Formats: sequence, structure tokens, C-alpha cells
Amino acid sequence: MRWTVSIILTIMLLPVTGLGQVQLRVMGDPLFPGSTFDLTEAGMDYTHAVTSTSGPMITISHKHGRKKNFGEFEWRLAVHKSDVYWNNELKVDIRRSGDGEPGSRFNNWIAGGTNFQTLTAMPITFFEGGAVRNNVPVEFRINNISVLIPADEYETTIYFTVYEN
Repeated sequence: MRWTVSIILTIMLLPVTGLGQVQLRVMGDPLFPGSTFDLTEAGMDYTHAVTSTSGPMITISHKHGRKKNFGEFEWRLAVHKSDVYWNNELKVDIRRSGDGEPGSRFNNWIAGGTNFQTLTAMPITFFEGGAVRNNVPVEFRINNISVLIPADEYETTIYFTVYEN
């Protein structure tokens, strides 16, 4: 018996306006190969988590040259989700799976986000840093996949918001 759940994660950016000129770019989509399961024992529940094999790469930079080149700014990245069509038993986790590459000469640092955090409708601080940071890899995990959840196509939107500290 084949039970299939199709997960669609849509990535969105929320620009934060004001005096800051921090810029956020997210490239790529998470892929979940192995999200189709063969069940061999009738009557047994099958629970599983699926982790993305590839995910988006996040770049944070600054619009102005001096701050961009010399890293004279710090930032934090928040994340939350908004369900389009979703089963509340399914949980979406996110983590930063690498540091990316420094893009400025000074003040390069990145902290937090290396442990999986469960996404909800309430924004949480994902990770923070200083100066330009390029191609920070992000990984998603879907938890609580079960035969008790109807096979369907579920969709949620992931929002990233960057704030200048």
C-alpha cells in the first residue's frame, strides 16, 4: 500500500521598512525525496519525519556601500509560517545547517539556529549575525507523518523577516 503526503512549502520575504537598509535574499526550495512510504503491516500506525535534502540559501546584505563593505551593521532573522491547507498534527521544523560565507571584511559573525525549531504562526528569532553573510543553508523537517493523517496535498507558507539591530 502506498500512502502519499505531498508537502508544499512556499518561501516568502517580509521587507522591514524604516531607516535600515538590510536586504534579504532567499534562493531555492526545500526538496523532500522519501516523502512516499510503503506500508507493509495492516493495522500498524507508521510515524515518520522527513528532512529536506536541499533547501534554500539565505543571503543578508546591506544596501549602502560602507556598511556593506566594512560590516558596520548587525541583524537578526525571524521566521514563521502561515498555513494555506494544513493538518495541525504535522509539524514543520527549521534549522541552519551551515554558516554560509562572510561577505564583508569586518564584523563577520553568525549565531543561533543550528538546532531544529518548530515553526508556528508566531515569529521566532531564527538566527542573527553581523555584516554581510552569503548562502547560509537552511534545512526543513516535517514531523508526525502518520497513516492517521489523511493522504493529501498540504501547503504552508514560510515567512522570513530580517531586522537591523
